[in-house]
Amino acid sequence: MLEDLCSCPCFDFRSSDDTEVDRDSVLLVSSIGGSILHSKKKSHPPPPP
Repeated sequence: MLEDLCSCPCFDFRSSDDTEVDRDSVLLVSSIGGSILHSKKKSHPPPPP
């Protein structure tokens, strides 16, 4: 059904009863401001003396 329409590798419809997992799990967190993958370190000006 859905597996016929989707060729994305993130949807794995195979049963994993007897197969070993050879991938590390990854958590992707996104928000209104963007994702962690696209985040950059902000440079703040030094505080006034």
